[in-house]
Order: sequence, then C-alpha cells, then structure tokens
Amino acid sequence: MNYPKKYVTRKEVGLSLIEMLVVVAIMLTLLAIVPPLLMNAVNSVRTRYAGTNLVGLLQHARMDAVKGNGFYSVQNVVVSGRSTFFSDESKPPGLLVPGDPQESVPTQVTVHLGPGSGAPGEAAYLGNLAFPINPANVPPSFNARGMPCVPNGSTCTYAGSGFVLFVSNQATFGSLNWMALVVTPSARFQVWEYDGSNWIQQ
Repeated sequence: MNYPKKYVTRKEVGLSLIEMLVVVAIMLTLLAIVPPLLMNAVNSVRTRYAGTNLVGLLQHARMDAVKGNGFYSVQNVVVSGRSTFFSDESKPPGLLVPGDPQESVPTQVTVHLGPGSGAPGEAAYLGNLAFPINPANVPPSFNARGMPCVPNGSTCTYAGSGFVLFVSNQATFGSLNWMALVVTPSARFQVWEYDGSNWIQQ
C-alpha cells in the first residue's frame, strides 16, 4: 500500500534563530541573577552562624562564672589569621591556652566590640534599647552571680550597663549583612538582625 509522503515543515526542523536568541537571552539573565542571590544567601548564613556561635560562647562564660564562683572574661585574639574569641578564667585575664572554650570567626566576618561600628542606624538602634551600653570596646565579662562586669585586676565590678557586639559580613553583591549581639545589664542575651531597613530582634 502506498502512503502519501510526509512533508517536513519548518517547525519540525528545530528552533528558529529568533527562538534561539530568546532562549539564550533568558539563560544569560538567569546566570546574571541567580549566582549573586545565592552568594548573598551564603554570606547571610555565614553571618548568622558566626553570631550564633559567639552568643553560645558568651552563655558558656556566664555559666562557668556561676559554677566556678568567680569571674570569667571573654577575650579576643588572632590565631592563624582569624579573630578568635575565648572564655578565660585567669585572674587577671590572660592568654588563650588549650582547654579554653573558643570560637574562631570566619575571615569574611568582622566583629566590632561596642559602639562605633558604623552599623546602619546604630545610634538610633542603641538609643531604643531600654538600658545604657558600656562604651568600652571590650567583650563582656561575667561575675560569680552571672552578671556582666568590668575586670579590674583580680576583681570584676558589676557594669550596670549592657554590652553589644556588632557582626558584619560583606555581601558579594550589595551591602553588608549585619547582626547585633547584646548582653543586657541583667545578663539576658539578645540577637538582632538588620533586614536592610530596620533592626529586628530574633
């Protein structure tokens, strides 16, 4: 039986030049948008990770001070090119030694101790807190009652104020990612994050 010949139309051959150009344009647009968004998300996670670890170290120092019935200081040193925070029980505070609880900050992350970090809306943010912030650019210490204090030789005087650490990380594309870690005068811990417009407590 003879069947009629099938004629191949232009549409069955493949994409036209215009259609190919549209596909390429879409792919290039996605390549321009997706990687920056992905890298910014990675940097944001890195900032949160560093901030969470630092809060854990501060809580560790506070609990050790209460358990040890003494004062513990959180210190900051550079180890192998990385900013490292550690909980120190030396009186007065000394150097990082094996066994000290510690947290190393990723190289892309910056931790600023106290006011003057350059964080967006910093003055207004600190002004909206319901307590004064210690102006010294030092991490908090904790006395035997677990309260934030300021070391003075072999003693640690109750600060009567809170402490703040600003954590930032340069986004690959766009502005900095910011967090604020706060220890209140009553030794409560607060974590704040800047959403691009406002400081939001987590």
